[in-house]
Amino acid sequence: MQGCDKKAGTAPESMDYCNPEHFMGRLSTGIRINVPAIGPHLSRRATTLPLELLPWNNQLTGNTNMNIRKSIPFIPATLLCSALLFCGPAAAASIAAPVSGMPAINTSTPLYIVNVQKGVTPAQIKMGIQSGAEAENMNLVGSLDVQQGLKARGIKNSQPYVIYEVCNLVLGAKILKTTPEFGAFAPCKIVMYEQGGQLKLMTYLPTYALRYFPKNAESAKVANELDRQIITVMKQAAAGGL
Repeated sequence: MQGCDKKAGTAPESMDYCNPEHFMGRLSTGIRINVPAIGPHLSRRATTLPLELLPWNNQLTGNTNMNIRKSIPFIPATLLCSALLFCGPAAAASIAAPVSGMPAINTSTPLYIVNVQKGVTPAQIKMGIQSGAEAENMNLVGSLDVQQGLKARGIKNSQPYVIYEVCNLVLGAKILKTTPEFGAFAPCKIVMYEQGGQLKLMTYLPTYALRYFPKNAESAKVANELDRQIITVMKQAAAGGL
């Protein structure tokens, strides 16, 4: 086996659990497994499994590659990967929204979704976004009405879906100065759509987008303020501009 010590009963300190060639393990203390990064917020780490937890009970003899007394029977990589769920992403966590009266932020997803109040119409939502953005020193720089666009092409669609693009140029420029890659997520968006008869508003939080880039204190501070402004606009729009 490539990378294994030729002395009897020894093996490398670690192995990649998704590489079947490296399923032969340490005999004394357990198997050290390198777990690949999962998502932008998890780093590569290693975990040691004691032998008692591993499903082996057979003896190998006549192994020409390694003279060892015990080994793990061949397990497809997909099964072993599935068995190691404890190495997966951490449980979802919530933090308070920066705007009172708004739902908590689920930190495991970039999306922030709120329900529109009963009786509020799409037209009122549009007015709420316009007035709310202006109050937060933001500009409504564009919109895309998917339903109307499909209608113009002769395609029937009864589901309202409008993408509003909002921007605070001053704050945005501060992030772009230190993190120019953030431009791939600009301008910020507030999406109005209907699901199960309920109108909803959805956005992609700037603070989550920054997870994909090197940490920068100034960018993080600005992104937090953008989160607050966008959620404030969403609160006003969900109430019909009131």
